Amino acid sequence: MIEVGFVLLTHSEPDQVLRLARVLTELYDAPPIACHHDFSQCPLDKDRFPQNVHFVEPHYPTFWGCFSIIPAAIAGMRSLLEKRNPPDWLYLLSGSDYPAASPDAVRSMLGETRFDAFIDHREIGCAGPIAVENESELTGFSRSSYRSIAYRRYCAVAVPRPSLKKPLAFPPVGRTYLNHPMWRSMLGGPFSNEFRCFAGEHWFTANAQAAAILVQETEVSKRLWAHLQTRESPEECYYHSILGNAPLRLSGDNLRYIDWPSVDAWHPRTLTLADLLAIVRSGAHFARKTAHGSELTNALDRICGVGLRNAEPVRADCVD
Repeated sequence: MIEVGFVLLTHSEPDQVLRLARVLTELYDAPPIACHHDFSQCPLDKDRFPQNVHFVEPHYPTFWGCFSIIPAAIAGMRSLLEKRNPPDWLYLLSGSDYPAASPDAVRSMLGETRFDAFIDHREIGCAGPIAVENESELTGFSRSSYRSIAYRRYCAVAVPRPSLKKPLAFPPVGRTYLNHPMWRSMLGGPFSNEFRCFAGEHWFTANAQAAAILVQETEVSKRLWAHLQTRESPEECYYHSILGNAPLRLSGDNLRYIDWPSVDAWHPRTLTLADLLAIVRSGAHFARKTAHGSELTNALDRICGVGLRNAEPVRADCVD
């Protein structure tokens, strides 16, 4: 049987994190769960959690778009892979993710798939943004403007400049981005024709082989690590570029149901009970984002079989 493990990155809502941990524990028969919680942002009582949950210590101070999210996730993955019986597959989750498929369906799919990782990714192009047709109406990371945004974030040459708010700060906290590929060819960087840049949604699912590649330290990964420490939203590039350049089979479907409300939206919408049918029909393994104790999470419990592990779960085709 496929063994599944989970890495949770959390910083708030301890009751929501506790419910997620308990639900995963019940559904997957006490799977290994590594939780990196930023205690500097929010206290959390570790003693309330199931015994199969361990906490990454010491924790990293994490913030949205901050580089420390990457070592926090890597530490969680490494702790699971170093177990005597490491899981076959790992899910990287936030505290607002919630199970949307039964464990039987999840294990069956993972056992039959030809992919090594499920991660939303696209090549950015170190020689300049890659244009893709017919993306004008897409949202989220698939929107037409994202490749240009990602190129500036990860490939363009960043030149320090004085900040308007802090003109006397040293070193300068402001930056100017030189977008023309000529600058990158002159000044170098981690990306080339041999090591291409990929970017996309942070949250992913990976088998043990792909996870082992992510936690391995190599000259290439160290160079990328150093490069992204001063870049915006590095967690949307690091895993993607490491996996995208590895001899792996990647799916662009990260197995999450996410709703971006508009073409220019920068954050996904918090899902409600009205999204239940679309979530079920999508085949996603997790719904993102959910509110703690909402009608939606209660309905997803019934579909996944929470509290009904010895009873017949709700049939997906019976959902109104």
